[in-house]
Amino acid sequence: MCISDQPFFISWSGGKDSTLALYHALRNSGKPRFLFTMFEENGVRSRAHGLPKPLLENQAQSLKIPLVTRSASWTSYESVFVDQLRRFKEQGVKVGV
Repeated sequence: MCISDQPFFISWSGGKDSTLALYHALRNSGKPRFLFTMFEENGVRSRAHGLPKPLLENQAQSLKIPLVTRSASWTSYESVFVDQLRRFKEQGVKVGV
């Protein structure tokens, strides 16, 4: 699928791989709508790298892309993640990076 002119969300870890993926999506004229990060149940640290929420909020602010976060246990991770994908779709964001 061509991402050109498509609004997208990016599964955002805050690390180098998600940053590189965002770079490529932007170079291909994608329209970033949201950074999406999954957090531990308490909502304090990210699941991917254990980064504190304020750091990810600062990244989002610097990038001027809203950060969307959801919290889940490993048991509920998939259902919470998929629920958020449905919410994005309802908002017209049908492409994920």
